Amino acid sequence: MSDDFDREIARLMRELDPYPRGQDRELTAADLAVRDRILVSAAAPPARSPRRRKPRLFHLTMWVAPVAATMTIVFVMVALSGAFTPAAALTPAPLAYRDDGATIGDVVKAAESRLDSVTGPLRAVRHVESVGWYYRAEDVDTAAPTAVIRPEETTLTWREDLSGHTRTVAGQPYWADDSDEPIPSSTSPAGTVLWEMAFEPGQFQSPVLAVPGDDAAGVRALLEGYGLNDPTSAFDVMNVAQTAMEFWTLTNGQHAEILRLLLATEDARVLGSAVDRVGRPVVGLAATRARGPELHLLVSQTTGRVVGFETIATEADDPIPEGAVISYRLWEAAAR
Repeated sequence: MSDDFDREIARLMRELDPYPRGQDRELTAADLAVRDRILVSAAAPPARSPRRRKPRLFHLTMWVAPVAATMTIVFVMVALSGAFTPAAALTPAPLAYRDDGATIGDVVKAAESRLDSVTGPLRAVRHVESVGWYYRAEDVDTAAPTAVIRPEETTLTWREDLSGHTRTVAGQPYWADDSDEPIPSSTSPAGTVLWEMAFEPGQFQSPVLAVPGDDAAGVRALLEGYGLNDPTSAFDVMNVAQTAMEFWTLTNGQHAEILRLLLATEDARVLGSAVDRVGRPVVGLAATRARGPELHLLVSQTTGRVVGFETIATEADDPIPEGAVISYRLWEAAAR
């Protein structure tokens, strides 16, 4: 990689936080939230007014994509001068799951049936629309009892020649505790273009260029391309599947294969049924890495497709309390 790229990585890490906490450690929930933010923003800070950028090379997404599955990275977080009490609402409330007594086999079988009965893309496409929220320490007001949640709607289109375009607009803001109080006027209203970036041929980068196959071998190759090293780990399968879905809108068959991969692991567990953040009925699956965060994968009870991921803190990491939702990402949704 170029010296310019190395300097840019160092700048981004300093910008996220000047206080590194050590290299040889497991990634925390906060680290994954930083990862998600970088994946979405591609190193472009939100602009005060919309602007079009033409970067020289788009290396950052490729650098970040396999991070939690394959690498130990120096991630740094913002150190705050003050801290919230555990009662303060900093992040969205966790989804309320209902235990239906279903096994992961039941969940996968039901999803397969739904996937067979609904229309989906005939082949994977290089176009992704998603809604995401990611914990940002710089958004936290330590004097306030609750925080404004600012979801972002991102559209990415890219081509095999590595050209493309991405655009992020503000989603509908809301209070973390679902208060009816007015949203501060300083918050970008829904629909505000935060930034956009155009890629000339060769500027965008993805580890996988060819359209992936629909069968088990094709999906396994896709996930390996994005950093899957341990297919027996439900956490790694979920984490890398999320990364792949940042680049591709997958077919119904490919969603089914991802769920079958999870069925073959020993550490995936069923959370139960819930209503997601845009009002859709879903089933949640969970996986946890030792000394790390917990990932939740959301399966639509209507289509059988994977429609969301959430990252949950399994231990306190000041100012983030244990059990906090650190980030969420939703597909096939146009709201929070």
